[in-house]
Amino acid sequence: MAEALRWPAEVIQAVSKPFSRPITGYLLAPRLMGVAVAGHIYMDALGRFEDGTLISTSAITEFCDEQGYLVADTLSGSRYVLVFSEASDGEG
Repeated sequence: MAEALRWPAEVIQAVSKPFSRPITGYLLAPRLMGVAVAGHIYMDALGRFEDGTLISTSAITEFCDEQGYLVADTLSGSRYVLVFSEASDGEG
C-alpha cells in the first residue's frame, strides 16, 4: 500500500482531484524524452514501482488538460498525471 506521508505536497494535491478516467500513476518532475515521458512515479495503480522510482512511459499518444494538470495517455493504455514541482519549473 502506498504511504501518503512520504509523498511530495504537489503529488498529494494532484491525487485529490477527480479525473475523467482511471489514472495509472502520478509522475513528479516529468521530462519529455523523445516520444515518452520520464518522471518519478507515485501511486502506481498496477503495483509495478515503488513511490519515487524514476520511470519512462511507453510512447505518448495524447496529452490533455484535466483539473489543471497535463495528463498523458500512452500507447500501452496507461494514463499518467504530470505533476510539475517548483524545482522542475514547469518544463517537461
